[in-house]
Amino acid sequence: MAVAVAVNSASVRVEQRWRLHTKVFGRWAALAHAGLIIPPWIAFLAASGAVPKGDLAVSDVLASRVGGILQGGGVLVTILGFKELGLGALINLDQFRPPVEPTAARIYRVLDDPIYTGYALGTAGWALRRRSTSGLLLAGFMYGLLTCVQSPIENSHARRAG
Repeated sequence: MAVAVAVNSASVRVEQRWRLHTKVFGRWAALAHAGLIIPPWIAFLAASGAVPKGDLAVSDVLASRVGGILQGGGVLVTILGFKELGLGALINLDQFRPPVEPTAARIYRVLDDPIYTGYALGTAGWALRRRSTSGLLLAGFMYGLLTCVQSPIENSHARRAG
């Protein structure tokens, strides 16, 4: 995951600072960016199956119900974030065109970055349902990396609601 965040952050920063993707790929700059960032995320998702499971001492009911609520909440928060910014936010499309301003009355009033928060909540729910201590640590690490590293880099270009 750290590699995926690093590749994404570097690609966004290069576009912000020098417009390199736009200069080299023209109107296909966003697609070139997507080609750079998608493979590390696919590798991360593929590797997540290797996270140990069954080492967290919680009841079946707690793991299933609370894990399901966290997963469902994560999906909902992520969808609300995409609803406001559009699916282009999935590949940082706002870095290649004027940014979309989140409306002041919606999810961005409550959460600074609902898409990344949703990813972390969903991952925490997945880990709890697997009863995985390392999966829960991964969810916390994911939240920290995405909100403390990735989001500030992306947001240096986009204006926020407020």
